[in-house]
Amino acid sequence: PPAEEYNPIIERGMVAWAGGKGGPHFFIALAQHPEWGHGHTVWANVIPDDMDLVDELLSRPLVSTKPKQPPIVTNFVDPIPFRIRSQ
Repeated sequence: PPAEEYNPIIERGMVAWAGGKGGPHFFIALAQHPEWGHGHTVWANVIPDDMDLVDELLSRPLVSTKPKQPPIVTNFVDPIPFRIRSQ
């Protein structure tokens, strides 16, 4: 398959790998990011109806590793257990 199939332009709700120092991490895109090009491997999508839950989780206290920016790389102050389910 073409690279764009696994590395599409990031859209709200996509779950993708974010490489970098300290090992692999993943993120849920909160907005469209055409400026990132095809630089991230997308491996899941949040069900559209569940994006309200993601937005609600982000209203909880966060620890940002980049405090002068919007939450780009964050951790919850209190861990929240969750499960990933395949359909």
